[in-house]
Parts: sequence; structure tokens; C-alpha cells
Amino acid sequence: MEKSLSELGKEYFDAAANIDRTIAKYRGQLSEAYRNNNYLKTYNIKRKLTVLYDQRCEVLTIAHKLSHYYEDRKEGKSA
Repeated sequence: MEKSLSELGKEYFDAAANIDRTIAKYRGQLSEAYRNNNYLKTYNIKRKLTVLYDQRCEVLTIAHKLSHYYEDRKEGKSA
């Protein structure tokens, strides 16, 4: 199945929304770990959150490039 760049961009935006939900879940767990003074769990959750935030940033960057590829080309910007 072939998809347009804007359709792929939308899929990437959807993936970013899924990552946002996962981040929200882990932030709740992080608060609970802080309250329980569970430092090992706090550390592990912070590591997971760091990876998730990096993934979210990359996914949003790709989504934007895909969604605006032709617009950027018309303006002379490189994609």
C-alpha cells in the first residue's frame, strides 16, 4: 500500500500522541516512586522518560518534515 507523505506525517503525529500517553503513565509512576522513596525505581523511570522524550522529539521532527516537505521545497528550504 502506497501512502502520501502527508499520510505518513499523520502516522508519525499519531505515534507522538501514543508516546505522550506513555510518558503520562510513567510520570504518574515517577510521582508514586518519589512518595515511596523508592530511589531505584525513580532512577529507572527517569531513564525511560529520557528515552521517551528523545523519541517524541525525533518523531515530531520527522512528522513535520513529511507533512511540510513540498511546502519547504517551494520556499527553497532543504528537507
